[in-house]
Amino acid sequence: MQISTGLLCLLLVATAFTSQVLAHPGSIPVSCCFAMTSKKIPKPLLKSYKKITNSRCTLRAIVFKTKLGKDICADPKQKWVQDAIKHLDQILPTLKP
Repeated sequence: MQISTGLLCLLLVATAFTSQVLAHPGSIPVSCCFAMTSKKIPKPLLKSYKKITNSRCTLRAIVFKTKLGKDICADPKQKWVQDAIKHLDQILPTLKP
């Protein structure tokens, strides 16, 4: 009986430790773009954007969020993408620390 209680405690400790390791930020999946749109997205349809610059991703990209909730990957080197970013930067409220 004592052996099974000790084994159970050891198993619980091991499970807790494994959960802590898996929850470490380094193990969180990274959002990457594997293809980019070839179509220009009209500015009125855009809601926000984020830059994908993670070294784990093969493509550097901008992910636009549309007003319909879709995420669309775009090439940051394209002029329309740069213009859309400037537009969103002007209309989105800036966060103050």
